[in-house]
Amino acid sequence: MVIEALRGPSVDLFDGLAESVVKELMQQAQARRIPADTLLFSEGQPARAVHVLLSGFVKMVQTTPCGEHVITRYIKPGETFGTPALLNGVYPAEAITVTNCVELQWPASIINDLMSQHPGVVRNALRDLEARLREMESRLKDLSSGTVEQRIAHALSKLAHKFGRLVPDGVEIPFPLSRQDLADLAGTTLHTVSRTLGSWEVRGQIRRGRRRVIVKDVAALALLGTQGASPGPRPRRTHRRAGSRSR
Repeated sequence: MVIEALRGPSVDLFDGLAESVVKELMQQAQARRIPADTLLFSEGQPARAVHVLLSGFVKMVQTTPCGEHVITRYIKPGETFGTPALLNGVYPAEAITVTNCVELQWPASIINDLMSQHPGVVRNALRDLEARLREMESRLKDLSSGTVEQRIAHALSKLAHKFGRLVPDGVEIPFPLSRQDLADLAGTTLHTVSRTLGSWEVRGQIRRGRRRVIVKDVAALALLGTQGASPGPRPRRTHRRAGSRSR
């Protein structure tokens, strides 16, 4: 499986490393094939390993004191997660496979040794951390200022931009995305998501089927996420003014 891993996507954390170093790291990794809907680690669990996703998709989920679930982010192939292990911390969220996945993991000590020998890996980790902070700041802004429809539109358009693949009638989110998932991502209720998606589907903005979503126009959805609903169609004008008399 390690040989297969070498043919996989580039790993952000290892960007810039010599190929010989990357191969040695791959030999030290524990590679696992994991079916969909599997819990990789739990929120609050002591972090002992650093994980890299090679194929499939993973979602990170936090639970509020009231028992509600919040999806903090989705992870795609090549991304690193579980980095609190580098600081002897705890996992801030649970990681659940969305599809069948292949992952690599290393004891934190191996990655810490790598960072001490190759400062570029530290820069890669900081770059990844900065990107996550920007994403969370954007999420907080959406949750505090946008309407519910804007939050759903923004969440869906961001998924399409980051993960989407082109299909004949638009951009498809390439993993199962239930209405509850989208509600957990946008910070709203299942009922509101169902009503909103139904309205967009009637208007031809999206298409749904078997827990998959196709966005017909990503740019228009992104605009909806920032500006809100566009006004309805104007009344059709006629040549005769309202209230005018015929002669």
